[in-house]
Amino acid sequence: MLTTNGSTTLREDIEVPLNLPFTLSQLQLMEAIARTGNFTKAADQLFISQPTASQRVHHLERDLDVTLFYRSHQKVQLTHSGEILLGYCHRILGLCQDAQKALLEQKNLEAGNLVIGASTTLGSYLLPRLIGHYRQLYPQTPVQLQISTTPQICQGIADGQTDIAIVEGHIPFKLRELTQVTMESEEPIVLILPSSHPFTSIRSIGVQDLYKLKFIVLDSQHPHDSVIDPDLVIGDVDLERLQPDMSFGSLEAIKNAVQFGLGAAFVPSMSIQKELELGLLHQVDIQNLRIRQKISVLESLKHCRPSSTDLFQKQILKSYFHSSIDEQSDAIAS
Repeated sequence: MLTTNGSTTLREDIEVPLNLPFTLSQLQLMEAIARTGNFTKAADQLFISQPTASQRVHHLERDLDVTLFYRSHQKVQLTHSGEILLGYCHRILGLCQDAQKALLEQKNLEAGNLVIGASTTLGSYLLPRLIGHYRQLYPQTPVQLQISTTPQICQGIADGQTDIAIVEGHIPFKLRELTQVTMESEEPIVLILPSSHPFTSIRSIGVQDLYKLKFIVLDSQHPHDSVIDPDLVIGDVDLERLQPDMSFGSLEAIKNAVQFGLGAAFVPSMSIQKELELGLLHQVDIQNLRIRQKISVLESLKHCRPSSTDLFQKQILKSYFHSSIDEQSDAIAS
């Protein structure tokens, strides 16, 4: 049983039929006629014909059993009953506009809450730029960026704690049935050397030249005796002949070590753009050898996501991934 603020009680099992003698379209028409003082002008504003407008008013007056307008050749005027109904027209149509506005504001609020997950390299070097583009389009929308390992980010998507994720490498097998990949691309892994190294004077080196270098590796991803993941390499190279010399705990530490002449390293291309522009590092091409890391955009299969996810994907990620694919095609062609 429901109780109002007063003493009146309403029973939940009683259905009160709402048989109104008018429709919203009739109220809109009445408001337009009262505003313009003319059936034809009101019909034009509502994109209906004048006969249709006259018929709707006739049906409204019939169902209400009142006369709403005084009609003359010069002008249409409201009767006293028409004045009363017009006041309610303004209130009813105003409430309809308020309801529409409230729902739109709620939709925009939901669209703004965006939780993005990213694996370490992507979260550090790619996502700030992409989120910057997104905030230019939607400056009021709150965005949260979660950076962690690929398995942890994938788990966040599966659990519904993250709306969308961009990860590198393989998605854990146990999470594949709970997630879906919506886009894929590849990020080049490139060879960097100190700016003072002799190889910087030549455009590209051969595979045999790699065996002469001392490499710095990331100890959190590769064992000390492995320079690069074999699954990323396309080309004829003996990875066992590559010489790992030192390992560091972060990509930034590796770049600094190379900069100060401690060795060479394979790093994601996106992570060294600033250093290349400043001349702190040198990137060297390797003949007949390509190293690529797969990048995937991930969403949950079971959890609902806000509309902001689709906006971010269509307006930001789609553009980035398409341009990335075009660059890869140009590189292969050249």
